Amino acid sequence: MRREFLSRVAELLDSSALDVADLVMANEILGLLEKVLANARSAAAHLSIAEKSALAHTMLQQYFESCAQHAAARVVAARKERLSERPTMALEEWFDEHRSSPYPSAIERQELSRQSGLSDQQVKTWFVNKRARSKVDRS
Repeated sequence: MRREFLSRVAELLDSSALDVADLVMANEILGLLEKVLANARSAAAHLSIAEKSALAHTMLQQYFESCAQHAAARVVAARKERLSERPTMALEEWFDEHRSSPYPSAIERQELSRQSGLSDQQVKTWFVNKRARSKVDRS
């Protein structure tokens, strides 16, 4: 039964596009699953070997589907949208007018935040990135 179980796990691992973190987590879950199954043997004594194997297979499938959903959610969260042209127009104008010292004060950042509809942190980050890109362009 253990060989069948492990071969099914191997099939699931081969068929899924999982990253290393998912595989480490899967390994930990397999260890826990083996403990759960060992503890459940006495409670599930009425189940046949095939039923136990099917149960383990179903549990693993659900786990790997969950892993795939979490991985997809991480990809979506990591994918950042570029700011549209409208919010950055005010920032571009301010930057061009203050090219010699493109460091807005806190009050100026608040005003730029209000004009652009961006948060103060987004405005700060935009200026950090813009100054870095400007240095590269001048080089």
